[in-house]
Amino acid sequence: PLVAVCRDGRTSLLGGVPCAFSAAFFESRILTKTCPDCFSVLLWHGDAERLFSEHAVLQAAIQKRLEAFALEVAFELDPHGITVLWGASGSGKTTLLQCLAGLIRPDAGRIVCRGDVWFDAERGVCLAPERRRLGYVFQDVRLFPHLSVRTNMLFGRRFRGTSGAAFEDVVALLDLGRLLHRMPSDLSGGEKQRVAVGRALLACPELLLMDEPLSNLDAKLRNQMRAELIQLRQRIDTTFIYVTHDQTEAMTLGDRIVIMKD
Repeated sequence: PLVAVCRDGRTSLLGGVPCAFSAAFFESRILTKTCPDCFSVLLWHGDAERLFSEHAVLQAAIQKRLEAFALEVAFELDPHGITVLWGASGSGKTTLLQCLAGLIRPDAGRIVCRGDVWFDAERGVCLAPERRRLGYVFQDVRLFPHLSVRTNMLFGRRFRGTSGAAFEDVVALLDLGRLLHRMPSDLSGGEKQRVAVGRALLACPELLLMDEPLSNLDAKLRNQMRAELIQLRQRIDTTFIYVTHDQTEAMTLGDRIVIMKD
């Protein structure tokens, strides 16, 4: 296996092809190089198991064969910051996200979050999505069109009871107070995305999964939302997994980057 360690020196990325930015990464078995975009990575060609961190919030090693391709990936996540899944369209980013969320069942492997087994093929364990402590922000937002902003956000509490983040705190964090009584049809693209993030946060997630949430926004609004996501990352204690095919977005947002390649 090929293992990548992120710039802060902790084991963060496992499996796949850790860097597509420079062929120099593959010159020797063990080496440290710096990406042209200042992403410093250590590659280790050897026993991946020795590099797993006992403090990881998520450990996943799964396989899934679909009609068009086969997904095989192993990685772990540190408890904080944004981990970006970067790669071309069709490389399996969304499929991986859906496997983590329980929307697709892998064929083999294991997914463990903070010691809780979400999936284990050998033991026949596969927790339903509502039993996994995660929030999911889709590319096309998927707000309920017949519900107000307030009611859309409170839907995130449906399977969580009253524990976790307070509604008022999330509203203030995302500056949604003036929008609470509006309907989704009255919101801009950026406002819809903030509501979707708020709904996901109110699910009290261990992981916040975001599937190319900015891809349908214009360039100006996309830049604004990137800045807001960076601020959000600094203010909440949640691990983000962010899918994108945009290299600039990956380098701007990512504390760690998992590069997925055909």
